[in-house]
Amino acid sequence: MLVTGEAIPYAEIELQRAGEKRYLTASVAVLNSGADAPPEAVGILRDMSRQKQIEQLKDDFLVTASHQLRTPVALLRGYVDTLRHLELSPEEQSKFINGIADTATRLEHLVGQVLDVTRIAHGHLDLEMEPVRLVDVLRGSINSIPQGSHRSRIWIDLAPELPLIQADLYRLEEVVINLLDNALEYSPATGQVVIRAVESVSDTGSKEVMVQVMDEGIGIPAEDQALVFEKFRRGSNVQSLHAPGTGLGLFICRSIIEAHGGRIALTSTLNTGTCVTFWVKAAQKGY
Repeated sequence: MLVTGEAIPYAEIELQRAGEKRYLTASVAVLNSGADAPPEAVGILRDMSRQKQIEQLKDDFLVTASHQLRTPVALLRGYVDTLRHLELSPEEQSKFINGIADTATRLEHLVGQVLDVTRIAHGHLDLEMEPVRLVDVLRGSINSIPQGSHRSRIWIDLAPELPLIQADLYRLEEVVINLLDNALEYSPATGQVVIRAVESVSDTGSKEVMVQVMDEGIGIPAEDQALVFEKFRRGSNVQSLHAPGTGLGLFICRSIIEAHGGRIALTSTLNTGTCVTFWVKAAQKGY
């Protein structure tokens, strides 16, 4: 550039350091310091590694979401074609109709996740806050889990006389559904999933309710535990198993809980299980 005098408005540079790729963008311009001055240039470098990583995660999500949309649509087509073209007993018809219902629920859940991420990104996650009973939240959440997910493995352990919580019932159900969905998906077929809730007190002295969802699943590697609440992020062990998932569930959970003024965290041990804990504020009045 110093020889030709032509600026470099934009260039991408890929670097490899200690086994890690870094991506830079560069813009370089000639400095006119006078006729007798030697040629000089000024360059601006920007580290775009984070943006590149996000772009890759988005691309991976689109591939995963497309696959997951294709699978339930194919199942629905198979169920419908079978019902249309085969003479089935009432019991067989009922089995296929239940399969259609479960698959439609899965499909609705996936579409809902994508819509929620869009709302969160635009700050449109509106909440209708009111005093609600946690038992009602749990009942609605468990009833929304498809029968094929073996929801009979879910056990509930609630402390007596829990206070009402100040929450959006529908959104809090969404949090519990996401957590149960993960717990059931990544646990062995005989593994139990336990929901435990107790009254607690926040650091500021206000009353709240602590809810834990515990499973006996594959766990999350220690290096991934701080990342799985971000968009499109999943545990590396889950990715290596090619298990279905969008990497949006925990991000949506965190966004909803934080919108409630609460907090969420997890602990996990590989091949032992994961415990996700969230805290929500108690309502001002009543039990």
